[in-house]
Amino acid sequence: MLRTERLDAYYGLFQALFGLTFEVKPGETVALIGSNGAGKSTLLRSIVGSVRARPDGVLLDGRPVGGDPERKQLDRGIALVPEGRRLFPSLTVRENLQLAMRNGRKGPWTIERLMKEFPVMEAFQHRPATALSGGQQQLVALSRALVCNPGYLLCDEISLGLSPVAVNEVYELLGRARSDGLAVVLVEQNVKRALSESDRFYCIQKGRVVLEGSSEHADHAQVAQAYFGI
Repeated sequence: MLRTERLDAYYGLFQALFGLTFEVKPGETVALIGSNGAGKSTLLRSIVGSVRARPDGVLLDGRPVGGDPERKQLDRGIALVPEGRRLFPSLTVRENLQLAMRNGRKGPWTIERLMKEFPVMEAFQHRPATALSGGQQQLVALSRALVCNPGYLLCDEISLGLSPVAVNEVYELLGRARSDGLAVVLVEQNVKRALSESDRFYCIQKGRVVLEGSSEHADHAQVAQAYFGI
């Protein structure tokens, strides 16, 4: 299980998270809901090590892992699909995936499997990664994380700015990863989609959890009030 325990996070003197406790179990999908600036991305970055956290603020199977660098967290099976994709512009799609595989763990997700299950990727595998459409780039960013074979996949705004068709393609790939037993933490601005794609949810406002529960039984009026801080 991946868990944060009374986690605080700072950007310089600015405090972004206040004693935030959150967890995701193996094979579970958890949605993080909240307005811009609520602290969702900071939570993900704190877990993977790009924002400083105290050791016992992040726990993996009960062991303190907070504050360790991103590479070490990746070795433990925690991977982030960052907002903005951050693909290497000088590399082709295939080269981006090959680099990720070298830094990841062995497992069921390989470049060959991705090309087989998503033939559209095979068609543009030799093109520069940033010469693709936004939806194609997001497929590559998600694929880059998958070929690292994580146990926990943290997805930060994976549908932001994409067309409805591209969003469905991204979620189709994510669904196949989830069917393999991968645990997913999903930051998604579309609340309806976030709830439909997850088992549980946390609503975050101003760096604190203000509501949590089962996605299937969520009270949408209550979620909307928590989202807007009413």
